[in-house]
Amino acid sequence: MLGPAKSILGRLSRFHTRDADEARAFLSTKDYELDLSRSDARQIDLRINGVYLPGAYVGYYQYGAPIAARTHAARHDYWINLPLEEAIEATIGAETLICGPQQGFVSSPTLQYVVRTQGVGARVHVQITEERMNRQLTALLGTPLSEPVVFTASIDLTKGHGRSLGNCVGLAISDLEGGDALANNPIATGLFEECITTKLLLEHPNNYSDALHRMQKSIAPASVKRAVEYMNAELGLPLGIGEIAAAAGVAGRTLFKHFKDAHGASPMQYLRNARFEKVHQALLCAEHTDNVSVIALRWGFSHLGRFAVEYRQRYGEPPSQTLTRSPLRTAK
Repeated sequence: MLGPAKSILGRLSRFHTRDADEARAFLSTKDYELDLSRSDARQIDLRINGVYLPGAYVGYYQYGAPIAARTHAARHDYWINLPLEEAIEATIGAETLICGPQQGFVSSPTLQYVVRTQGVGARVHVQITEERMNRQLTALLGTPLSEPVVFTASIDLTKGHGRSLGNCVGLAISDLEGGDALANNPIATGLFEECITTKLLLEHPNNYSDALHRMQKSIAPASVKRAVEYMNAELGLPLGIGEIAAAAGVAGRTLFKHFKDAHGASPMQYLRNARFEKVHQALLCAEHTDNVSVIALRWGFSHLGRFAVEYRQRYGEPPSQTLTRSPLRTAK
């Protein structure tokens, strides 16, 4: 999924030091307390790479030495941590886990979070702000929250939603290493945050799981129709399930079921399909100044390589070939 640890998001370096005092001082500004022995302090090689998105942060961490790092109560965010090499010990609340490349961990802001490493401690992670997670949960429930959401700490990265989540993070990192399209494209950024938060809330065990799975049983074609009309009218905006559910007049979890019953897909997959069709139509009537990259990015496709592969699977030809068939480009 990812390359050698030190190369991950290297072009997006936010901090690097081999000085233990500098490392402690910097992490304290982020509401972390760093503990390490005098002998281990000589090995410190703190590297922090990453990028801030509107409601999230995608990054790479390494300490370079055996350390213990604990959060302060001032932090209000959720962390999905994917260790890359050796085992990392994580204590979240009263639970202690030994994690590695096959098992990650999720921290919740209501529980103190301590990480202990015995080596480099390399990991990639996604931070979701509490506001972003609460907004997504409220949209799915359709009701105000009664308490903060707390996730089960352990996440299996070898199968099911854990493997899918790891792949989603890996694809985002691939996008970010290749350029700034993901970070600078509101549609692509919104889709990434939507993917991470929805997958966590609907598939990873948490204290709202029972409420989220109590779907309404009856199909409501009117809600699906309202959602489709809204999405088709606003395809150029960074839509999320919150806006779509509000337009449909039902809770997000209910809309997921209604859409599955009516279309065999989720609202977000329907949205992706519609945007692909917009790209297809734009290529067919492109002018001389248009190109595949500009048109794809306009509709939220930030990774052009993956876009081209999926486009060919959908339409039986590469997007560049569709572009050449535009009568506005061939007209003399």
